[in-house]
Amino acid sequence: MLEIENYQLVFVKATPSSSNNFGSGFTQSFFIPARGFMYTIQASGLMHSWFANNNATWGSPMSIKVADVFAYKTAALFNYNTLIAIDNEGYLWSIPISTTGLFRGLSKIGSGWDRFLGIMTLGNKLYAVDGNGDYYEFDFNATDYYWVLN
Repeated sequence: MLEIENYQLVFVKATPSSSNNFGSGFTQSFFIPARGFMYTIQASGLMHSWFANNNATWGSPMSIKVADVFAYKTAALFNYNTLIAIDNEGYLWSIPISTTGLFRGLSKIGSGWDRFLGIMTLGNKLYAVDGNGDYYEFDFNATDYYWVLN
């Protein structure tokens, strides 16, 4: 965990003698950072949330199972308050999250998304890349429906 102090980027430590990290053994394939927490996704689709305190210690509860159906590299955080993910059947999901990273329900907002290998968000845009390396851009708001047609 890092912060800016006296115009310098420094490690936040639980105590002055603490190491410059506060975790090890993360072997998950994919990480989604957020404010105060992060998500990890294994290649199998198993997703966990991890909470961090402002003093570089883990929050509680730790390593909460969130879901087990989201494919590797097909999840993204949208505006820090909605997780967007594609399940193994190609459905696009909007998953509102609280400020502490807890899910507040699931909404299916699209189908046909299994044609994409990855998704990412930037501002109010959702970008998806297919197997040919072609990118697709969607104006996005996490509540409308996005049915992909061939």
